[in-house]
Amino acid sequence: WIPRFEIPKEWEVRGGMDFGFDNPLAYVKVARSPNGIFYVFFEHKEEGQLLEWHADVITHSPRYQQGELIYADPEAAQERAELANYGIPTLEGVRHIELGINALKRVMRYDTKAESCRLLVFNDLWKLAKEIKYYARDDKMRIPKRSDDHLLDSLRYCIKTWTDSEGFKYDEYQLKQEALADTLKQQREQREASVPQIVSPLDWDTDMSDWSDQNYF
Repeated sequence: WIPRFEIPKEWEVRGGMDFGFDNPLAYVKVARSPNGIFYVFFEHKEEGQLLEWHADVITHSPRYQQGELIYADPEAAQERAELANYGIPTLEGVRHIELGINALKRVMRYDTKAESCRLLVFNDLWKLAKEIKYYARDDKMRIPKRSDDHLLDSLRYCIKTWTDSEGFKYDEYQLKQEALADTLKQQREQREASVPQIVSPLDWDTDMSDWSDQNYF
């Protein structure tokens, strides 16, 4: 988590979106620096509003440009078509939850070349921070619990589809191996710790390199 700064004009910007009416519509914007670091710099999350209202928010968001690449829920064909009528076309995002989680974990790990994690989040994005804090798997450590995770869904669509488009794809074998390694690690930690240690991502002093070692994903 880092303090806000102005995103340079030459940095590429893309977005992720998860639709909803009774549930919130969520939208994130991510910029990528020349050295490959992703910066999440904008969040929008509201429920009970028409797409026309959301479209106005999106077109007035920082660094918005006509034709901005926005990766959205591929199952929301009607909503995507309606949003396109307001001048905001979207592309299908990769919906596979585990593949998306693994994409986020990869960019959250410390990159020795960049001397940073490859995903950094502005520390005034409180709604996204809250979702990350409470994101967890079920009792068997398998699928994530369904919760208030709409911004994280949007971020998954964006990061997974963006990195896939540039060749960073994982096959099913790699996915299963990572899932098995995570499960074994979690079982070992549960045996070793009589009282689980909880590290909150809202603690701005937390070392970002420790993100992928926590059980948020």
